[in-house]
Amino acid sequence: MARIDIAYIHDFDAHSQGSEAAAEAAFGAAMRGALPALQELQRAGVVRAIGVGLNQPAWALRWIQEAEIDAVMLAGRLTLLNREADQGVLQACAGRESPTLRPARSTAGCLHVPWARMPASTIGLPVRRCWQSIGG
Repeated sequence: MARIDIAYIHDFDAHSQGSEAAAEAAFGAAMRGALPALQELQRAGVVRAIGVGLNQPAWALRWIQEAEIDAVMLAGRLTLLNREADQGVLQACAGRESPTLRPARSTAGCLHVPWARMPASTIGLPVRRCWQSIGG
């Protein structure tokens, strides 16, 4: 592999770390270690973009405000049913050329499809229709 398109620093929030204090410690360690190492790889052309993958919008905002990152991925926080990222995170992303928000649009499948009651030959159809309806 000659180049990595995007490298994510993943799960540095209270949800994943177990507490705000643990998340704060992990954030500090990533800012001193992982982020500078990835930035060096980016300058060398090995990594094209650097992002963070998180579960909590408040921690996404922290990364956007304090780190030089290119992308934010929030797990399930900007879907058809969950709009937690609408306010602060989207506004922060819109105010900068980067980061861009690349959310998981449908969490577990496309909202909910009762897979067990569907014939195997038709399982793909509702997923395609659902993705088309939300711009996928």
